[in-house]
Amino acid sequence: MVPQIQSSFATNGLFANKHFSTIYPALFRKVRLIYKRKRMETPDGDFFDADLLTGSGQNHLLLMHGLEGSSASGYIMGMADSFNRQGFHVHALNFRSCSGEMNRKAISYHSGFTADVRWYILQLLINEPKARIYLCGFSLGGNALLKYLAEEGAGIAPQIIAACAFSVPVDLASSAEVLASRENKVYMQRFLYSLKSKIKQKAALFPKQIDASYLSGVNNFRDFDNHYTAPLHGYVDAADYWEQCSSKFVLHRITIPVLLLNAVNDPFLHPSCFPQAHELNQANIFLEYPANGGHVGFKTGWNGTYWIEQRAADFFKTISAYDE
Repeated sequence: MVPQIQSSFATNGLFANKHFSTIYPALFRKVRLIYKRKRMETPDGDFFDADLLTGSGQNHLLLMHGLEGSSASGYIMGMADSFNRQGFHVHALNFRSCSGEMNRKAISYHSGFTADVRWYILQLLINEPKARIYLCGFSLGGNALLKYLAEEGAGIAPQIIAACAFSVPVDLASSAEVLASRENKVYMQRFLYSLKSKIKQKAALFPKQIDASYLSGVNNFRDFDNHYTAPLHGYVDAADYWEQCSSKFVLHRITIPVLLLNAVNDPFLHPSCFPQAHELNQANIFLEYPANGGHVGFKTGWNGTYWIEQRAADFFKTISAYDE
C-alpha cells in the first residue's frame, strides 16, 4: 500500500488563495545565485545547459524546471540555494531551448522527454562514481522526472537515492483541459506567448519541418500539441502524446522512494492528478496533498518561507539520513 501523508503545510490570508499563491512567487520571488554553466553535448548532436553550484562531499541534487521555466526560475533557485547551504552539489538542468540560447534541432523538450536527464546522470556518474544523487522536479519537470524513474525501473543506478516531484500534472490530458478553462486564461496566454515565440524562431531555422502558419489558430495546449509537440517528437497527435507521456500510468514501475506533492487547490491540476493510495501497488511512493499551496507556491505567509524546500530536505533525510 502506498503511504498517504497527512501534510503539515499551513498558510492563510491571500496565500490560501490558489491564484495568489501561484502568481505571487512567479512575479516577486528573488533569489541571488552565481551559477557556473556547463554545456552538455548530446548524442544526437544537440545540446542543453546545466547551471551548477559546488558543494562538498558526495551529495548531489538535480533540479528539473517546469514548462518554459529555467534554472533562473524562483522555485529552482530557492531549492538550489537551500540545498547548497547544506553542502550539496546542485545541478539545475535547463531543458533544450530554455537556457537563453536556442538549441540546434527542430525538436526541443516536452513533458515526457527524458533523454537529457538520463544522459546527464550517466555523465555525472562516470565522473563521480561515488555520488549520491537526489532529484527534484517541478510541474512539467516533475512529470518528466517521474517518467524517467519509471523507465529506469529496477535497473536504476544505485547511486540515485530518492526524488521529490512538486505540482505535477501526472495526467497531461486532464491538465490541458483545466488550463484551457476561462478561469485559467492568464496562465494559458503566458505559456502560449513563450511557446509561439520559440516556434517562430524554429520555423525560420527549419522551414521544411515547422510551419508557423498554424500559430494563429493555436489557442490552447491541444492546438499547440496537435500541430507542433506531437509531430515534431514522433507522436500521432496531442492525445497520443499525452497518453504516452503521462507519468500517472507508469508510477507503478518506480523502484526508489519518491514524494509526490500536489496542492489540492492547484489551479493547473485536475482531480485525476491526485492518484490515491489504493490505486498504486508499491510502498515507495509517498503521496502528500496539502489543501493549499497553489502551483509551485507553498509560501507560509508574507514573512514566511517557501515550505517545499524544507519538505524536500526532510523527506531526503528520512529516506537516507544524509549528513549536512
